[in-house]
Amino acid sequence: LGMAFGKSNDENRQQSLDEREAELQKHLMGAFLKENATRTQTLLAQVQQALDDSDFTKALQRVEAVRVLDPRHEGLEMLEGQAYFGQGLELEKQNDLSGAAIAFKRCLASIPNHYRATENLANVTLRSNQLAARSDAIRAQFESSLEAYAQGEFETARQGFTKILELKPDDKEAAALLKSTRQT
Repeated sequence: LGMAFGKSNDENRQQSLDEREAELQKHLMGAFLKENATRTQTLLAQVQQALDDSDFTKALQRVEAVRVLDPRHEGLEMLEGQAYFGQGLELEKQNDLSGAAIAFKRCLASIPNHYRATENLANVTLRSNQLAARSDAIRAQFESSLEAYAQGEFETARQGFTKILELKPDDKEAAALLKSTRQT
């Protein structure tokens, strides 16, 4: 007859190794989370500095980096919207009306109740339509194509801008946006 008096040496050794492994994993996870939090705070400071410097492209790049580290970070949508709004204002100053419209639409996707983005979007859309002398049908097609472009649906945008150019071959803005969709 054999009698068991507890765990064997091998079982005790394995349990000890398992406990050390669990402790090491816990320590590593803590260090990882701390480092991640530090990186996130550094990137958020860089976003704010880029916004202060009116470097909206850099601000958007840093927002994307934060989104990778902490996808649900509180306030990230607001920072992204601010960057898109600033980008829209810059593009509007440069008379890039379709680029400004896209930026304002992206701002509104991040901050739906942004009054000034709504107002500026309406203004650049009106100016764009007046400059291109678009009919109501072409204007509606341009608007839906621009919306698709702003949401990253480039194939839908490409098809829409192509239809516009079939109806109005001299629409420079539609031609430029069609070319842009082919580069993405």
